[in-house]
Amino acid sequence: MKTFTIVDTSVTKLRSTVSLNPNCPSEPRPQINVFFEFGSASIGSSQLPVIRTVCSAMGEMGGGGFDLIGHSDSAGERDYNDVLSLRRAISVRRAMEKECNVTGKGISVAGAGARTPLEQDDPEGGMNRRVEIRAAPVVQTMTATGAMTLLQNMDTPGNSGQ
Repeated sequence: MKTFTIVDTSVTKLRSTVSLNPNCPSEPRPQINVFFEFGSASIGSSQLPVIRTVCSAMGEMGGGGFDLIGHSDSAGERDYNDVLSLRRAISVRRAMEKECNVTGKGISVAGAGARTPLEQDDPEGGMNRRVEIRAAPVVQTMTATGAMTLLQNMDTPGNSGQ
C-alpha cells in the first residue's frame, strides 16, 4: 500500500504538500553545527555549549526529533571520510543523549563524508569537519485512500477548507 507524506498538516496548504515521495524536499530547516578536530570524532569541550543549546531547543519543541548529518573535510580516502563522518554523527547523538537526558529515539544519524563542504573554496578546511544538527520535519503519513478522501472533501462546493 502506498502512503502519502504530508509535511504541512494545515488544510489550506495540504494540496501543495501531498507527495508520493516520502523524501520530498521541505522548507529549509535551521541547523546548528558541531565542529571537530582533524581526523577526530571526539567532541571538544568548546562544543559542549552547542549541544546544551540543542537540549534547550528540544525542551521547547516538546520532544521533536533531530537529524544529525556528519561531514568531513576532503583530506584522505573517501571510505575513511564516510566512516569518520558517521562516527561524528553518532558521537553527537551520544552527547545529546547524555546532556539532554534523552534516548536516541527520534535522533537519526547519517554520514555524508566530504560530499557537501561548508567551505567549498577550501575543501580541506576545518569548517567542513562538522555535524549538522537539524530539527526533523514533522511528518504524518496516511494511506492513499485517506489522502484522496481528504483532497476530495476539500474540493466540495461550500467547503472552506476549515
